[in-house]
Amino acid sequence: MKALLIMLTIAGLAVSCSSNKKSETMKDAKDQAVQAMDGAKDKAAKATEKAMTPSESTVMKMECKLGKDSRGLSVDKNGASGCVVNYTKNGETKQVGKSAVGHTYCKELANRIATNLKNAGFECQ
Repeated sequence: MKALLIMLTIAGLAVSCSSNKKSETMKDAKDQAVQAMDGAKDKAAKATEKAMTPSESTVMKMECKLGKDSRGLSVDKNGASGCVVNYTKNGETKQVGKSAVGHTYCKELANRIATNLKNAGFECQ
C-alpha cells in the first residue's frame, strides 16, 4: 500500500512538471503567432498603400483605417467613358463594380462601401 502511495506521488510530480513545460511551449507558440500576424498586417498595409497610389486613370481614391487594418477604394477609368471600382483589403485588390458609361455609378458604389466601413469604425479619407 505504501509503495502504491509513493508511486502515485511520484507520478503526480512528474505530470505537474511536464505541465509547466507544455505551458511554456504554448506561450512561445502564441508569441510566435502574434508576431506572424503583426508582420502579415504590416505587409498587407504596405500592399494597400501601394495599391492606393494614384495613377493617370484614377477618378477617385479613398483609404480607410482602423488601427493597423487598412482598406482602399478606387474608382478608375475603364475605356473611353466607363469606370471600375477596386477594393483593396489585406493587400489583395478585387474589382467590386463597373460601369460602361460614366463615372456616377462607380462613385456612388465607392461612397456606399466607404459608409459601411465608417459604420464599422474605420476612418476614411
